[in-house]
Amino acid sequence: MADTSNPAVWSLAGSALTGVVTLVGIGLTQRGSSARDLSQRAWEKRADLYLDLVQWSMRARDAVHGPDNSLNLTISVAEVEAIDMATEMFARVQAFASDRVRNAMGAARAALFMLKVTIAEPDPTDDDLLEATSNASSRLHALTTTIRSELAKYTRKPPIRERLQTLGWRLHRRWLRWRNRRRARRLRGPSAPN
Repeated sequence: MADTSNPAVWSLAGSALTGVVTLVGIGLTQRGSSARDLSQRAWEKRADLYLDLVQWSMRARDAVHGPDNSLNLTISVAEVEAIDMATEMFARVQAFASDRVRNAMGAARAALFMLKVTIAEPDPTDDDLLEATSNASSRLHALTTTIRSELAKYTRKPPIRERLQTLGWRLHRRWLRWRNRRRARRLRGPSAPN
């Protein structure tokens, strides 16, 4: 059995423990920074997509509304087809958007499709046109509102994992400070009584 009263044993054990804690801290920091980098790249793609979606939504709402900002009841099928979403943008939405944004986008596209169907009817009534354009306008507005609320989530406090990593780093530094003070006291020797 090792002699535990020997200061060299305690110094060696303290150094080994410091090495292990340092390696664990380095590993956690690297893992956290790589996760943050991945999250940052995904967020950049999502933000670009959301900007494109808001622009598409605004173009579509401009087509559904007239120049005086009232509902455009004279919109043609060609105008509705011109504002349809490109396949590449639809694929980006499926890949990067949240479920809420995908659902809102699907509802907006469905409302535009119903508007196109209503316009293509042989003799649509004004009430049907009003209902279809109103529905398309409200669905496009809901899409923009959903995107805004998604973007607002990212301006709040950081996620719990990031806060815990920061807490772990602070605890590690405090432990190192405490250990170094203890070593310094031990090297100075016993203090003389006042």
